[in-house]
Amino acid sequence: MTIIGNPNPKFTYGFQPSFRYKQFTINTSFNGVYGNQILNANLRYEATPSRSSANIRQSAFDQRWTADNPSNLYPAASYILPNMVMDRYVEDGSFLRWNDLTIAYTLPSSGFLKKSGLNNVSVFVSGKNLALFTKYSGNDPEVSSFAFDGLRPGIDYFSYPNARSYTIGINVGF
Repeated sequence: MTIIGNPNPKFTYGFQPSFRYKQFTINTSFNGVYGNQILNANLRYEATPSRSSANIRQSAFDQRWTADNPSNLYPAASYILPNMVMDRYVEDGSFLRWNDLTIAYTLPSSGFLKKSGLNNVSVFVSGKNLALFTKYSGNDPEVSSFAFDGLRPGIDYFSYPNARSYTIGINVGF
């Protein structure tokens, strides 16, 4: 047995470009990490052939060890899943996430706005968690399976991925 993987990234980054053209404003943000590893514990159930598994990946089933197919990647299907961590469960956790895009149109400050007592009115549409670029095979490399346990960072054990959302709104200034 040996210690493998490191859940701590070599660096974390982010950037937030903004653009303005006439009455339109575009704000966007990105963030990511590079150089960390994630223990994808889901693979113990999804990519380890077992007769007790309810659902495994097709590649694990097709390439499992048999007498006719002496595979070195996937073990033979057995009744019991081995209670161990294999190095093939450790994956690169680097990613770039497109966090936010907001496009707004500000109405020109015309006579109508001044007569109505409004300083400004803008209409916007916004999207959160729009895209994720990663080589990680799980749902989301930004995992938090054991968020309240500082001794187990970087473990994906059926974590729920970050949700995507869209918003349409109006900002009114008096």
